[in-house]
Amino acid sequence: MFLCSYAFKDSALTGLSDIQEKMSEEQRELYIVNPKTLTVIMFVSVIGSLLFSVVLFFVQLSIEGDRRRRERLAARARRLRFKTTGEEVIAPVVDDLSFNLFLSHVWGTGQDQMRVVKQRLLEMLPELRVFLDVDDLNEVNELGGCIDRSASMLVYCSRGYFTSKNCMRELVASVAKQKPVISLLDLDVARGGLTLDEVRSQIIELEAEGFNETWGFRTVSGSSMRSKGWHGALLWPGSERICEHLFESDPIEWNRIGHFQDVTMRLIAERIMSDAVAAQEAAAKRVGLLNRKGPQFVPDSTYVDGDLISKKLKPLPSPQILHHVYCSDSNPGATALMHEVAEARGFEVQTTGPDGSSVQRTVRITRMSRTRRTASLLKMTTRAADLGGCDHMLLYLNSQTWTRGQASAALADELLDALDRNVHVLLAHEMPSLEGNEGRHACEFVEFFAHPLGATPEGLLQRGIYSEIAVPLKGGAFRSTSMVLMGMALGMSREDLATDAQGKNLLGLDVQHLSIRTSLQRLQRARSRLSGLKALGSSKRLSVGRMSVKLGQMSVRRRTPRASQSDATYTSTAALEGVGAPEGAPEGARLPQTTRSRSSVGRMMASMRMAEKEKGTELPAAVVASATGERQTPATINLDALTSVSHASTASPMTTPRAHAGSSSGADDLAMDKI
Repeated sequence: MFLCSYAFKDSALTGLSDIQEKMSEEQRELYIVNPKTLTVIMFVSVIGSLLFSVVLFFVQLSIEGDRRRRERLAARARRLRFKTTGEEVIAPVVDDLSFNLFLSHVWGTGQDQMRVVKQRLLEMLPELRVFLDVDDLNEVNELGGCIDRSASMLVYCSRGYFTSKNCMRELVASVAKQKPVISLLDLDVARGGLTLDEVRSQIIELEAEGFNETWGFRTVSGSSMRSKGWHGALLWPGSERICEHLFESDPIEWNRIGHFQDVTMRLIAERIMSDAVAAQEAAAKRVGLLNRKGPQFVPDSTYVDGDLISKKLKPLPSPQILHHVYCSDSNPGATALMHEVAEARGFEVQTTGPDGSSVQRTVRITRMSRTRRTASLLKMTTRAADLGGCDHMLLYLNSQTWTRGQASAALADELLDALDRNVHVLLAHEMPSLEGNEGRHACEFVEFFAHPLGATPEGLLQRGIYSEIAVPLKGGAFRSTSMVLMGMALGMSREDLATDAQGKNLLGLDVQHLSIRTSLQRLQRARSRLSGLKALGSSKRLSVGRMSVKLGQMSVRRRTPRASQSDATYTSTAALEGVGAPEGAPEGARLPQTTRSRSSVGRMMASMRMAEKEKGTELPAAVVASATGERQTPATINLDALTSVSHASTASPMTTPRAHAGSSSGADDLAMDKI
């Protein structure tokens, strides 16, 4: 545009007649420019400049949008920070190594969990380098080198790991190369979890059955086979040495519940940092340059952004009526749990005893409550007459809740009274943990439905006693999180603790991650299985007159009336399961039948019968009678076997995970071995 402007000015000068008369022909051809041509060039230049400006504007807008998006993601990222300063923890620098952590797992039961571990570690420590085979392994021959270039190894102990050849090679290699190992245990048996004793027994059985030599490990006696993809045959160190190395540091418990998973990931990250500091000190010792005043990483000195421990908690509000919570003397551990919550949260406790006397005391200040001290006053009562004046009635669920005979029956009566008075029942479930649950009688949630010594009474199931998510309680490093959840729940209303359409409540608990999901979904599966009877075509002609319905581990049979339970009468269910009566029971007596399922199945069958009547059809009377317990049916019907006929034509073939896109046949062998 500048050149066009200069040309226009020059053209205005050369366009004068006096100037043109003094110019030669060559000068006229050289200096005189057609104004129309200049106009076209000027117009094109202006349009081009505008288009370029528009394109540049949108490019800059896109770049700015990406920058702001990255800033928002970084702001939401849950970093690992020091408690004292609030600064981000910097991942350790690994010299001459490619990875800070090697994730060792079997694909069948650990691949999805290791993906979660890697993503969360990278979110907490962005500079951390984590090896995951599906991301970083192209050839199975590179496995040995990847372990060499890793500072430490995390072993996810799950079903199938210790029967996998390549997994055991990774573990044995960590022993041979003295790599620090972080053992991660999943206590959820339904998802492939293993206990400490099961891990040890599987390693010992592996050696006893001779798999160490079959898989190519070199033994002390000298027999060896060259292992494909490894630098020679690995020396089998012995089952005791493997167990010792695997559990040299305390194992970490894996959790799927969000609040507890924050604790698990923090423990893993702190272990990585501690191992890195120990490795630096060992390297300094080897060269004689150990600096005794060097930086040390103290365990339990960090927190994860957004976890419950780092949040500023609200004080406990005053009770809406008279008391925050009622703790029944028939519910063992309930009162002690409230005192534990008060001690952890720094609450003062005012307790009303059975005789109406009120005692107020200041609890001992713990390390956690010292930084969260408030003037909150927790008002609790153990007097049954005060039940109607309480915001909550605590139901502390452990293995003793429904297995104490008359005491459990008295607790059930109090719960029914609370429901009749519209008093909210606050559920707290003591879940199994690796440590710290001694004396708390922790158990799985399913035991409240199927336990040989007693289960949840039918009347409570009909009233929907488990319609809300129980506050999960764990021991060890997870106890402080449990106490925060309990303290928050005490200050919430019934509406706050109710689950929304996504199965979550204001405590951040998700029913999809709790063990109650398994128990509740069994009835849903039973509904679909019973509806599958109609698809058989001849379901009305099935001979099921002497059969009953079995839902997973829950047998539904005729039970004695509630009034007769107090007379120590027993049914024949326990006899069918091979369980005898307790000491002191009448001769020929049996254990009390679980009362958890017949009511739910009865309601389910009633709704199905109404639907069938509307369609002009009827369900087989024998099926209805056996499901609802209208007549005694000692045998059982395997619904899985019945529905397999109707589902056989639609069953899809089993698929297996594929190896990495760049893997060769050796990687395919790894994939098949790791499934």
